[in-house]
Amino acid sequence: MTDDGTGKKGSGTGKKAGAVEVVGWVVTVQGFGSALTEAVWHHSFGVTGLISHVWRTPWWAGLLVGCVGVALVVAGRRRTA
Repeated sequence: MTDDGTGKKGSGTGKKAGAVEVVGWVVTVQGFGSALTEAVWHHSFGVTGLISHVWRTPWWAGLLVGCVGVALVVAGRRRTA
């Protein structure tokens, strides 16, 4: 723990991941992970897997969800910068 000059103890980085960034990382893993498992094992998982079992989705749906996650991570990082 370090003192950043404000009298508060912290991890030393001075930044915390916001909710948007955390959600972005989860969505990124869910989307790209589902696309990868679909391509390799012909089985999807996570939110994309649930959606594909209820509705017919195209093969690129997991990639789209992963890209949305990356956009959320970038947006979250810009908010905390």
